[in-house]
Amino acid sequence: MSLVKAEEDLKKKGMLDRVIHLAASTATVAEAAEALGVPYDAVRFYGGDTQTIPDGGITAASRGTAAGAQSVRKAGEELNAVMRRNAVELGYFQKDKWPDAPASVTAEDIVLRHGLFYHKDAPDYQVPLAEVCNAALWSGMQLSSFAWYRPAPFDHDHKTGKGCAFRSYAYGCVIAEVTVDTGTGFVTVDRVTATHDVGTAVLDHLPL
Repeated sequence: MSLVKAEEDLKKKGMLDRVIHLAASTATVAEAAEALGVPYDAVRFYGGDTQTIPDGGITAASRGTAAGAQSVRKAGEELNAVMRRNAVELGYFQKDKWPDAPASVTAEDIVLRHGLFYHKDAPDYQVPLAEVCNAALWSGMQLSSFAWYRPAPFDHDHKTGKGCAFRSYAYGCVIAEVTVDTGTGFVTVDRVTATHDVGTAVLDHLPL
């Protein structure tokens, strides 16, 4: 199936925008889930309106993940700390709710992972994030975080094309094994082997 035909079929099914949207959002969702301490499926992605924000340059892998998603990561880490503090201040780790609770518990003692709160030294007692969120909401406590990320400046000259144009690079090698008919010049591709050094796999939980 040609690329054009595939695109037409996706448009008819109303899926093209979603396919493009997913390509730009899956890494961001993964960053948010890991930083906040919740399952990947618990995060919902809502894209911004590009007509109402400044031009941020091209949307490529190094910008979308290594740069763009870092503000999401920072906000997630900050919100993780906020929610751990909320859980402690709401009394979820006091003796009336946890009989084996230590005499003193701070937010630094609490872990929020996979959507569950627990004491770092006693992981058997767990409190769901949803329960803490609901209690915090009705108590008027903070439930959000906002963060900015500014990457280091690039040493790139647009006029000469010299310098560092991207913050990160991916390395790979592709080998094509072909058979050439020396009489007709016809080329048959027998096998293509591709290898990539992906570094840290952000979406390592997704099947390839």
